[in-house]
Amino acid sequence: MSRTASLKAETVVAVHVFGIDPDLRVLLDRDAAAADPGKGWSLPSALLRTGEDPSYLAQYLMRRAGAVPRRTGVVDVESDYRDGVHRFDLLFECRAEPAWGRGPSGGLLWWSLDEIASLTLTPATRRAIVGRWTSIWPHI
Repeated sequence: MSRTASLKAETVVAVHVFGIDPDLRVLLDRDAAAADPGKGWSLPSALLRTGEDPSYLAQYLMRRAGAVPRRTGVVDVESDYRDGVHRFDLLFECRAEPAWGRGPSGGLLWWSLDEIASLTLTPATRRAIVGRWTSIWPHI
């Protein structure tokens, strides 16, 4: 019998989007808040499918919000291994322009910084806002 350990793990990649419009409003998803009121508002996110481009998925999430993505790039990556699942969380920052005639779908809403201050946010959303603070709101 071999003494080599075999580690089988499922890998999951989640794409999260920190969407910002020209008025410096942030896109948040209320569906997560409605599903679990104790957790709060979150960034739009989705799980990446095999062979899918994470940047394309980030842009798709912005288009669902009725916005035209302009600049999209990875700004943070987190990795966690729990219960046999290796999870990667990719945070994209995406600048976007409003697309007239198309409103957000689902629970996606744009919020100003003043409005965000009154919301209950998920811990990951709070971290993303704090982490991007100086690039989004340098004058505050």
